[in-house]
Amino acid sequence: MILFHKSLGPHFSKFGIDIPIDEKRADKVFEKIKHPFKVEALNLQEFEKLSEADLRLVHDETMVSEILSDQSDELFRSFEKAYEIKKENFDFKKAQGLRDQLLLHGAVSGHCIEIALTKENCFFLGGGMHHAMEGEPRGFCLFNDIAIGIKKFGSHKKILIVDLDAHKGDGSAQIFQHEKNVKTLSLHMKEGWPLDNPDDEAGVGWRIPSDLDIEFRKGEEGSYLERLEEGLGLALSWESFDLVVVVWGADTFEHDNLESAKLINLSREDLKKRDEIVLSKIKKLRSASFMGGGYGSLSHEIFSRTVVRMLKEGLL
Repeated sequence: MILFHKSLGPHFSKFGIDIPIDEKRADKVFEKIKHPFKVEALNLQEFEKLSEADLRLVHDETMVSEILSDQSDELFRSFEKAYEIKKENFDFKKAQGLRDQLLLHGAVSGHCIEIALTKENCFFLGGGMHHAMEGEPRGFCLFNDIAIGIKKFGSHKKILIVDLDAHKGDGSAQIFQHEKNVKTLSLHMKEGWPLDNPDDEAGVGWRIPSDLDIEFRKGEEGSYLERLEEGLGLALSWESFDLVVVVWGADTFEHDNLESAKLINLSREDLKKRDEIVLSKIKKLRSASFMGGGYGSLSHEIFSRTVVRMLKEGLL
């Protein structure tokens, strides 16, 4: 199943947040698949925003209070941490609008995990807010939608998170570090954000290891596919998993526009082989997929190819 609605965004620029993301990337993927594969958009009237109780499944009291606050100063603290916005550029009403859009977005992320656990594989054309930690928004992530979905719908299931974003899935690693049923695998840049951010107020949280971290220095792309195949094979041998959650990420693409993702530069052919490796290894398991990072005008091409391949192979 594919989950999509054009109003889910998130449309950061509309709310005064400057992020180099193509806010139509999900729309472009949907346009490519809707007619050939007869995919329909969601009816958002069936969804309610994430509640305070949902957020508290993962995040601490202070973080939840600031996110849901109707006080400008408190909500600003969340946005400052997540989006590095300056006080003079903060518009409280716009921030409330973006927060509410993201809370609905997060509810759809949870629905994707619920569908994958109970019915069929699911790909949400959105989601993947993997940097938010238990007590800290960060890295364009106001909260951790994947962790909330897992806690809400899969608390007693054995789940593997496979994070292919260029940046370490540090929030997921921190949140699930003591969870026996949830394992984390992250392939990411060995240097750069968030691993060498000395000003990060989350302390040493971003250095908490995943169950398996596969790290790449600049210029080591030649070993990416081999190490992915080996690492994913190892991770899948740990348990008989009920669900594999994949954060696909397109910011490892050599033409991605985010400066902090420039230390991994995979070609289109590399990414095609990446998809082949991952899908061949998880095809017999239930999966929930999310977009994660991917910046600039070409990111939709990478996501489109992944989704089309899954549809053609009967994996969605």
